[in-house]
Amino acid sequence: MLVEVAGYGKLDKVADSQLIYRAVGDTSSLGNSYRERLILTEDNRYTPLVKAGYMKQFGSTWKILPAKPIIGDNESFARIEKNDFDTSSLTTWHGSKNSYQIKVIVQQPDFHDHQWYAKAQSSEQENACSAVLVKTGSAPKKCREFVFGMPHEQHDGIPIPDNLKQDYERQITDDQKKLLGNDCALQNMQPVFYLLDEDGKVVFFGHAMMFRLPYETSLREFLPDYLKSETSDPQYVDLAESLFGHVRDRKSDDSQVSKGRLSITDAICTRETPTKKIKPKILGSPKPTTFQHYLVQPEELVQARNTGNPNLNKKVLKHYASNPKPILRGHKFYWHKHSIITDQIKESDIGRLHKSKSQYTEIQLIESGAEFKFTIRFENLSDIELGALLWVLDLAQDEKYRLSLGMGKPLGMGAVKIEHQLYLNQRQQRYQQLFEKEGSDWLTGYAAEPNSPQPYIDSFDQHICGKIGATEAPLKDVRSLKDVRRIKMLLAMLSWDKAPPAEETRYLEIECDPKKTKCIAEPKKGKDTANEYAERPVLPTPLQVIGWECQSGDNGGGGGDRGGGGGSSLTEPKPEKPRKRSGKRDRPHRSNPSANKSSAGENPNPVLARPPKPPKPKR
Repeated sequence: MLVEVAGYGKLDKVADSQLIYRAVGDTSSLGNSYRERLILTEDNRYTPLVKAGYMKQFGSTWKILPAKPIIGDNESFARIEKNDFDTSSLTTWHGSKNSYQIKVIVQQPDFHDHQWYAKAQSSEQENACSAVLVKTGSAPKKCREFVFGMPHEQHDGIPIPDNLKQDYERQITDDQKKLLGNDCALQNMQPVFYLLDEDGKVVFFGHAMMFRLPYETSLREFLPDYLKSETSDPQYVDLAESLFGHVRDRKSDDSQVSKGRLSITDAICTRETPTKKIKPKILGSPKPTTFQHYLVQPEELVQARNTGNPNLNKKVLKHYASNPKPILRGHKFYWHKHSIITDQIKESDIGRLHKSKSQYTEIQLIESGAEFKFTIRFENLSDIELGALLWVLDLAQDEKYRLSLGMGKPLGMGAVKIEHQLYLNQRQQRYQQLFEKEGSDWLTGYAAEPNSPQPYIDSFDQHICGKIGATEAPLKDVRSLKDVRRIKMLLAMLSWDKAPPAEETRYLEIECDPKKTKCIAEPKKGKDTANEYAERPVLPTPLQVIGWECQSGDNGGGGGDRGGGGGSSLTEPKPEKPRKRSGKRDRPHRSNPSANKSSAGENPNPVLARPPKPPKPKR
């Protein structure tokens, strides 16, 4: 990833699927957008746009049978007071855990407290109609449940595409399983609410009226086209792909697969090192629906968050349904944590360990200070490609920075320093003679002393600066890649000697105890803990956290802002089309630097320039 960031590579591994979200009581701009999709609002009056129906399986395909109108021509469901029925006296509906057969009398629909719905009352009178009582789960101050009209058995059913079924399965929660059973809504004749688009196709469905919805665009659609492999010429490769290889998702005759030209040996511990088995705290998967962390937000929100302004206007937050589309913030890194001890990593709550056994993994910790030795071998790299690798390794041996390896990075584990030496094989010399000049040792082609990495680092640095426009006005004073704002953010995240205190880079908590932690939110009335996510605080940039930039700057930089020290915008790097490779090609090992430099000018893309073949040895 470091080569990808420093080399301004493509963001190729971004999910091409829609996130599923629910924002019933959300007071931010997302809440407004969510409610507009499910409820028609006119003059402070609210009419649901969802309909009632029943799941039905036809072979391997699922469809929704619409519910018949329970009253009038369009009302497929009504509401009933919770104190108006007793489920212990009712028969379950087709074995469903949350629905029952019931007879009701339904009044004409009207607005009740600004909400449009029909009222139903349970009744055994002759004019009562058969219906299905549906319990959708508990909620604070909830006083009504739903009554569905009977299924329209003669209807062909509204098909549910496989991708929607998979999206539904992906969003199932433990609470849903507890209410509905393990298969949740995917049971024959299970009552559901559903939403249709203008063409009569299913948008999504759920067991509650305000169900989760998929965003209309996938995460991948937020990437600029020039960062996607499928919208650019498949022969365009970035530095990371050139070094490590790639496999394209899109099929292509000669560029779908490219072999890498690096090989890394196993890292062998140089001395016996004690280990310790522990079960670390649970590290959940990323939560990209927390859009205020994953998308670039308006500058005024960053200032409000960092100054503790209580008048934070959440209505202007950018989310995945915003128009125009917001910008992805970029790559995800974790702050280093100094002096981390085992007790801070392992789960010490016995109750949690017993309650969620399947979520905990036993690992073996290696004590800090352990040393490992490994070799990186490369073949046929240009000066710029080799420079990209060495640029990263140069950071890795600098006392000011550390890289991260392995699991547990959010807990502070895996911070490593990598010291290296560069040895270049002189292929021409190696094949011109068999033995060293003196003695009987084989001639390996390697010098006794390591080669200097700086010329290659400089080649890479100058190449990237030129490609992103950092050498042109008004940023012509940028002396190296490390002066560019985007790279400054990377260096801040890798910083070791100036890493912020661990308590300043901790995860936000849904239940933050102010007696134990310095929370960024206050507990609500009657509660002892605070939800730090409730006000959707915007994350500051790494430069703001570490103090290298004032708190009022733009929070972009990962994906959109390519500016230099002052945050000015640079031009996007344009990849150059490499020459089409022939079916067969002799790929010699790395030759000497002078031979490589002479070939760099022959290839239109210097990133992919290759050294010439060494001449055949004289006999």
